[in-house]
Amino acid sequence: MERTGIINQLLRRLRFVVPMLLALGVLVLLRAPGEEVMFRLAGIRITQEALTTAGWTTIRLLAIATASMLFTLLVPLSHVVDGMRRVRIPHPVVSVTWMTERFLAILTSDLRRTMDGVRARSAALALPRRVLLGTRIAASFLLRAVARSEYLADAMTARGFDGRIPILPGARWMRRDSFIASACLVVFIVAIVL
Repeated sequence: MERTGIINQLLRRLRFVVPMLLALGVLVLLRAPGEEVMFRLAGIRITQEALTTAGWTTIRLLAIATASMLFTLLVPLSHVVDGMRRVRIPHPVVSVTWMTERFLAILTSDLRRTMDGVRARSAALALPRRVLLGTRIAASFLLRAVARSEYLADAMTARGFDGRIPILPGARWMRRDSFIASACLVVFIVAIVL
């Protein structure tokens, strides 16, 4: 049951990434050089080399996006922070990662509340009005995130923040962690080699 949930979450996240990757693939298709013209469409030459380049570029980016999303779904950021500390990554990098985890949790709850407000207010509106409302709320969410980060920086400065954040000891490395790390490494290497 857990695997199905992870796969569903991965597919939900990928549905936002795939259109961007396809748009990037079309741009590569239109801009890549080539000699062997397959066909012309409204004065635009589509070549065999451009089609191959666009296809492989899109597949590589999709593999990289899938691997990174799968990693974030399977490995909690607290474990990543603990692993960074254990392999002696510089403390400021670990601290920034830890702060990012905490800050993203706060921003995620803000985003959920904002999206609930959009759904409640835009159910009876026409599509253009919903899009306009969504962009306004997205802009206010961005401003709220910036303001929250400024408040956080001021609060940390007022409390004499010295760059050291206490990090609780994390979980032990398990066999499944080795499997996940190996699988991600293989996907990453395949994405780069192809």
